[in-house]
Amino acid sequence: MPPASKVDVEGVSGGSDSFGNTYESTGDMWQKELGKANPTSKKGWYGKAVVYWDGVDATVDGVLGGFGHVTGVDLKESDAFLKQLQADGHLVMSDDSRAVDCGAGIGRITEGLLTKMFKK
Repeated sequence: MPPASKVDVEGVSGGSDSFGNTYESTGDMWQKELGKANPTSKKGWYGKAVVYWDGVDATVDGVLGGFGHVTGVDLKESDAFLKQLQADGHLVMSDDSRAVDCGAGIGRITEGLLTKMFKK
């Protein structure tokens, strides 16, 4: 695929995306793309997601596309990362330290690591 032309930079009047779609402006891009977002349409963003997730097992392995076995490695490396942040002084722990999981996952790291390291 050719690299996409940027259409989100002020002063750029148009461009194209990596799929070859062309847009006159950023507004034109969003109007066209959001027009595909009809949740009842199997062609739109949401419709494609529904079709995809309907065919996926509701398990860790299913959600991770067959990579459920990486959970142990993810936990180990996340723990090492947080310990390195502590050692470098970027993460200071106290009795009332809190954790916020801002990931887009399914809570494996929160459940397997953060709930054990933080009280809140």
